[in-house]
Amino acid sequence: MLSERTQQNHWREESQHEERNYEAFSKALDLIRSSFFSLHMGYANEERWRWDAPVVNFNWENGSDLISRNINGFVLGEVNPSGVQVEANAWYDVQEGEQLFRYWRYFPIGRIDSIDPDKIGELVTQAYNEVSTCSKKEIENSIELQN
Repeated sequence: MLSERTQQNHWREESQHEERNYEAFSKALDLIRSSFFSLHMGYANEERWRWDAPVVNFNWENGSDLISRNINGFVLGEVNPSGVQVEANAWYDVQEGEQLFRYWRYFPIGRIDSIDPDKIGELVTQAYNEVSTCSKKEIENSIELQN
């Protein structure tokens, strides 16, 4: 097994000689997308390839609790996809006079070092289950723990 620094140097050298395999990255993003939409039946805003980074973001709001939620799926690697990292967020805003306060909770779900559809599905499912059931009270409690 190569050390992380050796792997990074190898990827830098590889990326200097080869262009990013956009088709392979798109297929990896599609795996994240299909996992998300197998769980979420409502509307979600989808954004891909933000700032030329291989990421897909799903953002939605549950009208009953007014909590906004998102899941971000990052495809790792320089030339070819080498893994996936997933994170999620839940937040809501409160207007107090002239000021708007945002209450936020971050869910660092995890990372895998492969492009395995089943493992990607597990990460997305974990993210979806955690963020979709998050309540305002849980968001407020996570803020108190940070302070």
